[in-house]
Amino acid sequence: MKDKFLSYSNFNLDKELEDNNFRIDLYERLLDELCNQLNLLHNIQWSKRSWRIMIGPWLNRYLVSFHRHINLYQKIKNSGEEKTISGIDTPENFFLASNDLNEFSIFLSSEKYKLKILSKIKEYFEKKFYNFNFIDAAAKLNNKKDKKNTILNKTNLIIIKILERFFCFNNDIVFYKIYFGNFYQTLKLFFKLRQFPFKYNLFEDIPQFYIDKSLRKKIEIKKKGYSEKENLLREFLVETIPSTYIEGFKLRLKKAKSSYFPKKTKIIYSCNIYSDYLFKYWAADQLNEGAKLVYGQHGATYNAFIYDDRFEHEKKISDLFLTWGWKSESKKVVPCGVFSVIGRTFEKASSNNKILFLPGISSSVIETIFQKLMDHEQNKSIYPSQVFKLVECLHMIKKENIKKIYIKPHPNEKNYENKISSKFKKFPEIKFLNSKIDPLKIVKNYDLILFANLDSTTFYQLISSNKPCVVIVNDYESILKEDYKQLWNEMIEAKIFHKSSLSLSNFFNETDNLLNWWNSAKTQKAVLNFNLLNCKNDKNVISKIAKEILNFKNDSF
Repeated sequence: MKDKFLSYSNFNLDKELEDNNFRIDLYERLLDELCNQLNLLHNIQWSKRSWRIMIGPWLNRYLVSFHRHINLYQKIKNSGEEKTISGIDTPENFFLASNDLNEFSIFLSSEKYKLKILSKIKEYFEKKFYNFNFIDAAAKLNNKKDKKNTILNKTNLIIIKILERFFCFNNDIVFYKIYFGNFYQTLKLFFKLRQFPFKYNLFEDIPQFYIDKSLRKKIEIKKKGYSEKENLLREFLVETIPSTYIEGFKLRLKKAKSSYFPKKTKIIYSCNIYSDYLFKYWAADQLNEGAKLVYGQHGATYNAFIYDDRFEHEKKISDLFLTWGWKSESKKVVPCGVFSVIGRTFEKASSNNKILFLPGISSSVIETIFQKLMDHEQNKSIYPSQVFKLVECLHMIKKENIKKIYIKPHPNEKNYENKISSKFKKFPEIKFLNSKIDPLKIVKNYDLILFANLDSTTFYQLISSNKPCVVIVNDYESILKEDYKQLWNEMIEAKIFHKSSLSLSNFFNETDNLLNWWNSAKTQKAVLNFNLLNCKNDKNVISKIAKEILNFKNDSF
């Protein structure tokens, strides 16, 4: 299929807001239905919040991606190019279910999976009905069984469980992926909260499960009396739900309850409960039994754009939300600081003018957030337009400047078909680093860090620590919050944000000393104002977080 159909071009804000409101409303109604149906199916009584934690991230991603594919199909049909939807077997002979949220996300970045979705949509519109024969076909496919734990893994888990029960019997807070700066700072937080230190986020493989047609046919989603698009989204729902929520749910929940997690806790503190690891099952079940959830920010641009479905989800599932410094009208949202860099230092390089480029991932163009749609809108490609701007820039800058550039690919890039780093292989002067290296451990060796996307967690971490950075951006002004627009213009004027390849190339060619530029009054003013509103570097952040959690615990129990 041609690239122009893989991009969601012709961005229209009013249409996007209208579609977004439609999906928000549908999300809540479908979550209500799924809550009832999955409780019946699995013989449990989970609350809507517990199911929101469990399936909410997938449901949102499903609605956004499939809704955009419906719009994309209509665009293809209106252009008379339906023949581009080819190369896939008859729609009845394949199914759309993934195993878990991570696999679903990877599927969405695959051209083959996009073609599968479009093929199903095409069949639906042509036949005006949907046939769930895919379930019968699924049993014939090479689905993987649940991976059994080895004897060694089982022994390790038993030992960990014994240690947890012995040392943590008096703990009433469970910490999971809190992303603190370093081990020492994390220990300080444990002691301030009077908890014995224990790590629950151990590495885990998510097992695979067979598709079970008898189970899926028990899920009754309403399919009549709605608009054509809503009917279609409802039709695809049961087919697409990951097997870890249907076929594997009871086994996963049972394993979570019998694992090394405590039988009961008062508070769960985490910054990431998205992936379908055992902890997610345990946490959802604990919250259903009365535990409270303290959630911390992990990621960038939380406070920049007019809508952020990621924050809306995290705000709804949490009882207390800790930010990197920005404020909200919600009483449960508390500004703290960038706790992920506490205790970490990023010493400046000694004027070697070396540049480290962190390209990120070329995620699916069927995106959930506005700025990503705009990233793909200009060039109508599977790659964001910032990538092309940088390529153009490299053709315009001096060769000696290109020799100063080092690229560290994203560690998860290997899982995606479209690899940003591959676009720069044609520049032999550029040196490539090992993708597995932690960027925060090597930035001290470079005078400047270059980013191809504004929503980079590492960018926010580094700029909060006053490490020189520049970002290639698009014109996001129409989707920025009002109080962010002045910051936006200051960052452009300070040459930290660059909207064009010409702007970036002029910056490289005209800036002889990167550290002098960064330490100038104009640049430092922009950095200070940006950090105050978005990512405050507060040395007392540990004490602040401990105080907020202790006060919250005393008020709640």
